[in-house]
Amino acid sequence: MAAATKTMQDLPRFQVLAATRSEEVVELSGLFNQIASMKEGHCALLVPGSDILIASSGQLRFQDPAAGTAVFKTSDVSIPEVVGLDLTYVDGMWKPYHVWMVALRRRGNGLELSSMPETQ
Repeated sequence: MAAATKTMQDLPRFQVLAATRSEEVVELSGLFNQIASMKEGHCALLVPGSDILIASSGQLRFQDPAAGTAVFKTSDVSIPEVVGLDLTYVDGMWKPYHVWMVALRRRGNGLELSSMPETQ
């Protein structure tokens, strides 16, 4: 039997309830919609958007796994304001841009690659 195709909507979502910022770290507190396939440690969160990739890598720690609450810490202080948004969880073994590129292609927004013209 063939495996079912997964989409971005099948990945865990992190609803950001609060954010604390300093010059060196951003800490996001929130709630996951599912945690069955997740683990603490290195991961990335993708900010919603269809045309550009905004991702932040950091460390995830569950506060109460049964309730789905967690804290995500990142040194990426350039992350935009995300309180109230649902961010997509990507396991640390994956590169966020790979997930994003596959999602773009499935939506019909395939990326075109072209070579640079030769200079003489």
